[in-house]
Amino acid sequence: MKRFILIDQSIKDSGGHHLEYALRVLKAAKKKGFKTILGVHKDCEDISSEHIDVVEKGFTHTFWENLQSEYTILTSGIHKFIKGIIATKNQLLCGLMGSSLGSTYYMASVEGLSLLDILERYGTITTDRRISAGKIFFGYTLFKLSRFREKLSTSVILVISRRIVQLVLVSMGAVVGVLCSLILLPYILVRQRGSLVRSDSYAKQFAMDIQRLLVRANAESGDLVFIPTLGNIELVGVALAVRKLQMESLSWHFLFRRNIFHGREPSYQDQINSQFKTLQAFLLCKSMVYKEKAIFNFYTDTNALTDQYKRLGVFRFTTLPIPLDGSLNRLKQSDKKPINISYIGDARDEKGYPLLARMVDDLRAAGFSRESVHYTFQSNFNVPDGELGSRIAKAELAAEPNALVDLLEGPFESQEYTNLVNQADILLIPYNASNYYARSSGIFAEAIVAGTPFVATDKSWMSQELFEVNQRYYRDLLKTQPKLQSVTLENLQAHSRFVIHTHPRSDVVWLLVKISQLTARPGVYAHIRWKSSPEIVLVASEEAVFFRQFTVDLRSENSYALLRLPKKERFLLEFDLDDGRGNVMSLCDTTVYGISVQVHEMDIDSTVPLFKGGTFYCINEDFLAAVAEVVTRYAVYSRDIEEITTQWKGFHSSDVLVNRLSEGIQ
Repeated sequence: MKRFILIDQSIKDSGGHHLEYALRVLKAAKKKGFKTILGVHKDCEDISSEHIDVVEKGFTHTFWENLQSEYTILTSGIHKFIKGIIATKNQLLCGLMGSSLGSTYYMASVEGLSLLDILERYGTITTDRRISAGKIFFGYTLFKLSRFREKLSTSVILVISRRIVQLVLVSMGAVVGVLCSLILLPYILVRQRGSLVRSDSYAKQFAMDIQRLLVRANAESGDLVFIPTLGNIELVGVALAVRKLQMESLSWHFLFRRNIFHGREPSYQDQINSQFKTLQAFLLCKSMVYKEKAIFNFYTDTNALTDQYKRLGVFRFTTLPIPLDGSLNRLKQSDKKPINISYIGDARDEKGYPLLARMVDDLRAAGFSRESVHYTFQSNFNVPDGELGSRIAKAELAAEPNALVDLLEGPFESQEYTNLVNQADILLIPYNASNYYARSSGIFAEAIVAGTPFVATDKSWMSQELFEVNQRYYRDLLKTQPKLQSVTLENLQAHSRFVIHTHPRSDVVWLLVKISQLTARPGVYAHIRWKSSPEIVLVASEEAVFFRQFTVDLRSENSYALLRLPKKERFLLEFDLDDGRGNVMSLCDTTVYGISVQVHEMDIDSTVPLFKGGTFYCINEDFLAAVAEVVTRYAVYSRDIEEITTQWKGFHSSDVLVNRLSEGIQ
């Protein structure tokens, strides 16, 4: 029986999302006929599950401790000098990759673009980043030469010649090494005291922990090792272990779930210079296991993260599904009970927990009583005493009556967690959009699969996942619903502010905005703000919900947004552009080219939702409106989310993940 060995060095408790992830994967592996082995931290509590055959406690450091060690471990002496040379080389390589030549090489090798495609995209002044034709030709020539070299490398004559050259170079290097050693020997003996060669202790420790686990598990040919949470230290540690044990027949699978770049796509190329540590770890791993012929497979769990890691150009990355619980299924909402608004996950600032206390107050002021809504918030901290914003919010929420707000302390056992998700009528995911632009959100994926309406931040992985769903919804509205008027703004350099006179036929005004551009701009967003004449004070209520700002994702050549506005006859619309590099500019800025806008006033029923399945908001001031939007139109949002659920269940499951990992295993 083949073994499925899942290693999560951070599991120390008999509950929590790390263990929940492992249990879902191992359940599917068990069903597929594997013997399941779980490797956890040495201080882990006892774990008992019918899906786990063996639990091995043996890992010394958690993922977070290993991650922190990258910034605290300093190696002295000659080893530090050698590492400095390697780091300098990698920095130069990163600099080349971040240059115009590197951009051209990346587009040709990773994206598969032809020379004409690259010239069309980056050789004109209408793009955000222009590259001269000469640099494009030179970079593309380098790509072609590298491919030519790969083809020639299969030639027997060239292989023999290369080995002869390598032998000569190794011999010369040995002679030079001996001479340098004699020269440096007094310095080494006096100053270094035995630290000539010393691996970083955390990577070495992880390697030793891996070796012990594989020996105790009697790992052999055809067994599968899956590490779903790892970073640079763990990757180098695995490479050290593989060299030591020489288990080339094992199938290794690594899942990277943390972003290496901050922000969005337009800024990635500029950040490659800062990623020399990650590049150094990847290159070191590749060099160590090259001759071992180990089977290494690399993954992320979002397409956005896969794009980031591919840009390093070292390993081939693919996207794995998220292993979701098949028993997730929202309990149908009774007409008589209040809507249960839930927050599930640690109380953390980056996950928006500090927004919850203000939201409860504002919804109460807007007329949403305890007869209409109830709140269930998981409120345990991820660090002792919690982060400041979350600690204050929890204290404020604790003062609310129990009949209105339930504060729950996690982490939860598997069945408790599933029940908590299934009992939620609305799931709040007010995460920091910048931190979760490429990273996945487990609770968002669970909301989709359970068929639970949600509230989430825009400009995030969550909004990207439903981009096509919402765009298709807006296109259908434009095709099927009557138009009262249409206005086209071709020259936005003169129209970043636009006044429209409306002709409302219901109690609200509907505007459907279409933004067209010459080329798609992933990571770039247009903002639309509005003012009415006469101006009004926005207060969400059970009768009316209005957002202050709308966002248009420009990752498509034609992108749409639906605006619901109060019943007024004159509006000022203001447009600006978030360029993905931290700059928000007016559309009349001289660097903005090739954008036109159509504004259609629509004759739509006032009960129509702004989004499909759940709401997205861009600014914290609209968080209240986003929640109120789902509450007031709950029946529509709960119906629409079920249409999306079917698609997600077909891909995001433990069975699909295990099948992907075990492909090719005999």
